[in-house]
Amino acid sequence: MLPTSCSWSRSKIPLKNFFFGVNESYSLNVGTSSATLKAQTVFGALRGLETFAQVVDWNRTTSEFYISQIPIAVTDSPRFPWRGLLVDSARHFLDVATLRRQIDALAATKMNTLHWHMVDAESFPFGSTTYPQLPAKGAWAPEAVFSHADIQQLVAYGKARGVRVVPEFDIPGHAASWGKGDPSLIANCPHWNANINNIALNPSHQHTFDVVQGVLTEVNSLFIDNTMHLGGDEVVFRCWEDDPQISAWMRQNGWTHGSQVLTYFYQKLGPIVAPFNKTIVLWQDVFDDGVNVDPNYIIEVWRDRDELKQVLQAGYQSILSAGWYLNQQIPNPNTPHGEYYDTWIDFFNNEPFAGMNPTPQMVKLFKGGEACMWGEQADAETIDGQVWPRTAAVGERLWSPQSTTDVAAAKLRMIEHSCRLKQRGIHSTPLAPGWCPPPSSLPMKNEF
Repeated sequence: MLPTSCSWSRSKIPLKNFFFGVNESYSLNVGTSSATLKAQTVFGALRGLETFAQVVDWNRTTSEFYISQIPIAVTDSPRFPWRGLLVDSARHFLDVATLRRQIDALAATKMNTLHWHMVDAESFPFGSTTYPQLPAKGAWAPEAVFSHADIQQLVAYGKARGVRVVPEFDIPGHAASWGKGDPSLIANCPHWNANINNIALNPSHQHTFDVVQGVLTEVNSLFIDNTMHLGGDEVVFRCWEDDPQISAWMRQNGWTHGSQVLTYFYQKLGPIVAPFNKTIVLWQDVFDDGVNVDPNYIIEVWRDRDELKQVLQAGYQSILSAGWYLNQQIPNPNTPHGEYYDTWIDFFNNEPFAGMNPTPQMVKLFKGGEACMWGEQADAETIDGQVWPRTAAVGERLWSPQSTTDVAAAKLRMIEHSCRLKQRGIHSTPLAPGWCPPPSSLPMKNEF
């Protein structure tokens, strides 16, 4: 049976102070007649409440809730502060209800970040009121646009569940969708047009930076998190170099290579984002291309752990997505699986510091990581099952101690968690034969 009373200490930090790095520790003690949850913040309390919910079961025969093992004493805190999931609403539009389900699943998994890759080459679904022609011509359809109200609602929904919503506008590359509403914003390089992702912003005139400033200022006003992701990956320098107008501008400045243009772009971008008072996140490509990145920026590593080591040794904060790409059939080339969804094992085994022997400073600089669900083959109807429960393996790697390595034990937790997610309205994929009681068999609604 359940304890007859529960108590928890009120947070000393108000709900409004929700930010990257907030204290998420808690302690939970459950006895035969009472349960006590203590936390320094509301967000630690949310993690503790999730643990409490996960030890409560429903007896369908007696129609009673019960806890099978009492007493319970848990003192817990995450290993890393960034534990996230990237979703891509540019390749396929993901409606607000779909994004809310991802937030629900993240909260249920004690993960705290929805990295919203909102705009990319294929579409511009951000409902800009400063430059309305960008979504009007750049979105898939008029109804495939996120209004300011949609974004504010989603950010508030995440905040109430301890999930940060971090926007990404991938610039200066992957910018073709900007050009649908304003062709002057993008480079003209027909030789490279076969791959829409090759098209970059045109940095040779001030108008581009004026538009970027206007859009990002809007974005900053809607997202409360203290970080913002600005892409920077896969900039095709030859696209700039093949554009006659941009190449002439490069010669005027004495530049012979696109990496010099990229450096110029970030020199111009810095003063634009500085007033936002946010930590900027960039993909590792900017670091690889030799740009003198602001030392306070966070570098996201997507290639491999060797690259992570280089970034940390260079003194940058970093997060990792290498080894956690949900769209890859063989995320670790050395370990193919007969069952596609068993790739969760690779995600679980992807220890960020494996083979690295990091210094204390490198450990301090590493902030965590995220699973990535790129959207070429994921839409609102399919994304839940592609993401869950495999992302829970990433969440466990980022929350639990490095010594948590038992795959067999983890599989039991994954199967149970997948059923839990189903009962909360997330269409999680099963990992093994079995039966999960449907939500209709439980005495509560998935609403709060």
